Amino acid sequence: MPSDEVEPSYAPDGNSFVFVSNKTGVKTPQIYRYNFATQGIKRISRGGYATSPSFSPDGKQIAFLNGRNASIMNLSGSVIHNIGNTGIDEAPHFSPVVVALGVPLVVSFAILFGQKVQIKVN
Repeated sequence: MPSDEVEPSYAPDGNSFVFVSNKTGVKTPQIYRYNFATQGIKRISRGGYATSPSFSPDGKQIAFLNGRNASIMNLSGSVIHNIGNTGIDEAPHFSPVVVALGVPLVVSFAILFGQKVQIKVN
């Protein structure tokens, strides 16, 4: 069965990227990771409706939409923070500035009418 692979997000180290595919079914997109060195593909999300992956600046976490909930998972796919409902299908993203400042990561996403919200994640 053909599938769609969309929404790539490249790891900061350039060794891999994550993407969304509907290989498991049209109504259940999942997040996969492609490794350039091994040319291997591994599913990292664990069910539900997982889309819009975005690497953290240090490459250790992935922000994504879990249905309409903004969430953060580690590279093995375990959800470590469920930030909450965005109200719209707006993807979460890590702020690129926090690594240089050495402060907790901050995830930004629009909730309604383009209003931005920032949440500190330890």
